[in-house]
Amino acid sequence: NDVPARQETQLKYPKYKTHFSEFIGVGDNGNLWVDGCDCQELADQFGTPLFVLSEGQFRHNYRHFRDAFRAAYPDIEVLFANKSANQLAVRHIFNQEGAGGDAFGLQEMYFSLLTGADTSKMVLNGSNKEDEELEMAVANKVCINIDAMDELDRIDAAAKRVGATDVPLGIRVKLILDDLKDRYGQPMHGEGSLQEQAASHKWGMTMDETLEL
Repeated sequence: NDVPARQETQLKYPKYKTHFSEFIGVGDNGNLWVDGCDCQELADQFGTPLFVLSEGQFRHNYRHFRDAFRAAYPDIEVLFANKSANQLAVRHIFNQEGAGGDAFGLQEMYFSLLTGADTSKMVLNGSNKEDEELEMAVANKVCINIDAMDELDRIDAAAKRVGATDVPLGIRVKLILDDLKDRYGQPMHGEGSLQEQAASHKWGMTMDETLEL
């Protein structure tokens, strides 16, 4: 891809006989088309089964998602969940679009760093973080969302090992969910109301723990 990192490209919208989305549809010849490419020709060239992603649709959807939030919250940043599509090319597209990245674990964080993602827009999430991933996050100034009371001390130790003095942190806070205290559904996480199930089984810090941290 010859587009520099973090440079938005101008989209060219194709016209099809039938549109399934902005960039995917049925062409005049009756074949499926993606981003102006005839899928029959792609299958002939690369063989089948063939997995095809639409770069144009990725960019279009991201911009609409971003702009919808920024209409109400101008300072919002979109953090693309790397686990949803962990191809290097996809991550590179989101880098160009200015999107941040949500990483769960060492591999997803490394994968973002490998593509030159903006680390000021990256967040390391997840419970049971390993020392190796804490060190990588600290060394690259990736924000770490604390998910357990002992993580603060472990992050401090990791920072000392790699010689870091400035570590961006967040705290994963459990939702209060007062509106669900009298609502019941399928007992996916034990007995009790939806609020009680969430409080006992969802990860994150209580409000008291958050204040202590």
